[in-house]
Amino acid sequence: MENGVWRYLCMARTVGVEKARAELLPIENDPRVPMSESYAMYRGKISPDDVFAAAREGDPSPDSLKTRLFYAHLYVGLFHDAAARRDGAKPHIAKAAREYRISHYMGDVATVHNARLSNRGAKPK
Repeated sequence: MENGVWRYLCMARTVGVEKARAELLPIENDPRVPMSESYAMYRGKISPDDVFAAAREGDPSPDSLKTRLFYAHLYVGLFHDAAARRDGAKPHIAKAAREYRISHYMGDVATVHNARLSNRGAKPK
């Protein structure tokens, strides 16, 4: 799932969201929650709210829920950022970087992206 989505994110900045969506790499049956749902969101099949609903579905342990919500907020935030919706991206990336941060390199990705979004538009020193 990640390869397809990160390719989409790179393409969206240069060729636009619609072309990136049309050329999204095909991925099937990722069993990790909410990865399949995140991919479906990038395909335009479901909404960000559906991704969050899937993350909370069932009876996950507190640690599992935190991880699910980390990925949900990260990929929803990146989804908004790719479409140049900064106001939609910032709160989700911030939650991934702070409230739901995980001890994994993807936690670092969220932290760096959060700093990038927070500094966008800041005047150089």
